[in-house]
Amino acid sequence: MSSEQIKPQAELKRVIGPITAVAVIVGSIIGGGIFKKPQVIAQNIQHFDVAMLAWVIVGVLTLFGSLALAELIAMRPRAGGNYVFLKEGYGPIWGFLWGWVEFWILRAGSTAALATISIESINEIFKASHGLDTWEQKWATIAMIACLGLVNSVGVRWSGFVQNLTTWLKVGALICILFLPFFFGEASVQNLIAPGPAPKAGLLVGFGAALLSVNWAYRGWMNLSPLGGELKDPQKYVPRVLFWGIGFVMLIYIAVNIAYAFVLSQNEIAQSNHVVAVTFIRKLFSVYGSGIDKFAVGIISVAIAISAMGSLNADILVGPRTYYALGRDGLFPKFLGRVHQGFNTPALAILAQAFWAIILVLGADIMRESPLENPFDTLTD
Repeated sequence: MSSEQIKPQAELKRVIGPITAVAVIVGSIIGGGIFKKPQVIAQNIQHFDVAMLAWVIVGVLTLFGSLALAELIAMRPRAGGNYVFLKEGYGPIWGFLWGWVEFWILRAGSTAALATISIESINEIFKASHGLDTWEQKWATIAMIACLGLVNSVGVRWSGFVQNLTTWLKVGALICILFLPFFFGEASVQNLIAPGPAPKAGLLVGFGAALLSVNWAYRGWMNLSPLGGELKDPQKYVPRVLFWGIGFVMLIYIAVNIAYAFVLSQNEIAQSNHVVAVTFIRKLFSVYGSGIDKFAVGIISVAIAISAMGSLNADILVGPRTYYALGRDGLFPKFLGRVHQGFNTPALAILAQAFWAIILVLGADIMRESPLENPFDTLTD
């Protein structure tokens, strides 16, 4: 992109309607968490009903937060979201600090983590024949981030199309999971009351660790606010989009966890050697032979990959709008505050976030606490 192609005074256009807005909310929240984090929760909470309490608590808090956020978006429907609210409410320093943490840790770390679990899920399909080694997975992860970065750079409509497609595919996969235990006649109420392993850190610390994992699964609920400058008629539909979108996710999360528990005990979930959704599918299909079992695992692995990719696309769509606003206000480098003349996107801010996320992918091995820690857990922690 040459300097002649970039028009510093260009503005973002209001092209995001309610359907894409719902897809951003639902697609941002439902990523890898509902497929992977139940294992961490079962390792820290012994009883299923207490585990469900953690999901409900974080869900209700998220819903309350979204209602407050809806009011702020309606009042200040501009690019930047939380940065704008903090700057105008408390002063530029607090907006700058939010943007600083968003770029270096929150958004880029999430981008790296979601790309990682997406590639890990795809690799699960090929493990039996020729799976990717560690470095091949890293390069594939980097390629995914780079490709989605380019897609988001060339226009909001393209990124919106990807967001809508991945969101409704992942919702369809989760609805299928809800009905599988009953379809195969494998729903066992006994699993709901059988205790799992006692948490090593104690009840209180274990519950806190579980809340942290659930919080990751609900992350993304604030992703509509940075798009305030591109929402059509935000005062009219933003409150409804947030309320119904997050309420729907909360119900799906509770129902999917119950479906897991109908098939897998807390002990089986805690000791799973795979993503919980994969263990769930294997237990249901293993009796039908290795061919059908592998096919079913392949399908759920693709669903997990698509789910994580949808959240990844949302991060790449949303995050750079904050850096764009900071750049326009002179609190970040000025080039981040430019809108591409042809694409009408903050293309340089998008590519900057993608570049830093790639660095985090490459550096995940340095940050992990033990040689056996999964890169996804390292990045989310």
